[in-house]
Amino acid sequence: MPTTAVWTTSNVTVTDPVQHQDHLLASFVSNVVITVLIAVFLVVGTFGTLSTAVVISLNKHLHTKANIFIASLCLSDLISALICSPLWLYRRTWGFEKWEWGNLACKFYWVCDLSTNYATSLHIVSFAALRCVAMMAPFRIKKISTRMVFVYICFLWLISIGTALPLGLLMSVDFERGNKSKTTCWPSCSVDSNRINEYYTYITIVNAVIFYLLGILIVIFTLLIVHVLRKKRR
Repeated sequence: MPTTAVWTTSNVTVTDPVQHQDHLLASFVSNVVITVLIAVFLVVGTFGTLSTAVVISLNKHLHTKANIFIASLCLSDLISALICSPLWLYRRTWGFEKWEWGNLACKFYWVCDLSTNYATSLHIVSFAALRCVAMMAPFRIKKISTRMVFVYICFLWLISIGTALPLGLLMSVDFERGNKSKTTCWPSCSVDSNRINEYYTYITIVNAVIFYLLGILIVIFTLLIVHVLRKKRR
């Protein structure tokens, strides 16, 4: 009996060699287009972020409490643009089926990417709280030194990195991940198949605290600021 060759690529299984070649070409073209578009955004974003950080660092009169938060956010954006985004791009395109950069790089990507995400969220809610205090109790805000703000920001980074570290244990490289079932559409650098339940527990807790709870706090601080502004206008 004649045998039928089966090719699986990008989580799509084809049996015809012509279809297989067409699919490889389409996948290559889409990867190139996505890479070029992401590269353009990365260059523009990196230039803007770096320019902001340089301006703040070179002008002493800009070394205010609010600008320290902005400079730290610039650091988070730069790490994301120069490290996390290229790794994300590779993971979702060229390295989707086979992550060639090793298991350690895969784990590093997840820890680094989520650390910057958590740091950004904590910075935003902290900055909102700082603005709220400045509006409601301007004399108290003067008692907060720039050194205290710097130490506080370092603390935020430690919390962010510590929260993301468990991903180093939960993530791994699996070259056969996309071939295990028709419903599996994960890149090879994803959650360890033996730790899926632990991952869902982790992400449920972290999302509830880092995103949902902090989102609620931002809304509360914003409403308080609006209330104070309206009260002053009267």
